[in-house]
Amino acid sequence: MNQQEQTIKIFLANPLGFSEAGRFFLKEKFIPQIQNDKIRIINPWRNFDSDEKKIQEILKKDANEQDHELNEFNEFLGDRNESDLRSSDMVIAILDGVDVDSGTAAEIGLAYGLGKKIIGYRGDLRQTGENNQVQINLQVEYDIKKSGGKILNSIEQLSEYLKNEVEHI
Repeated sequence: MNQQEQTIKIFLANPLGFSEAGRFFLKEKFIPQIQNDKIRIINPWRNFDSDEKKIQEILKKDANEQDHELNEFNEFLGDRNESDLRSSDMVIAILDGVDVDSGTAAEIGLAYGLGKKIIGYRGDLRQTGENNQVQINLQVEYDIKKSGGKILNSIEQLSEYLKNEVEHI
């Protein structure tokens, strides 16, 4: 993080934007509990309404135009997420579900490769790892821990952890 900046930018890798309930949880509970004047959350779902509108407009066109425009828009979305992740100081990854979402896992891998610290949040009680020593997919958990991060199991734990992180930057 640039010493002159007052805030830490955290990319929020997550699949929750795919559902109305997930977007509500992000907007009303998760983000408000961790974002403050020193932490700025970069939510890849922040443009959901305009992105969804664009997709609906494309789907009204003929098949050839749809294919071309959807390919372009998909690349735009991927580029935007990559740019947001690259410009972040660290990553929080939401790991809930029977298995870690494939897009979230890809973002974790990119973050690890870029040397970003990754903090996992898993409020899901189910164990999904390969053995009783891993909570989730072994490789995903490895990347999180090797990045200097850890997996936390409540928003309160995450908020407290981030408070301590910000104090040490």
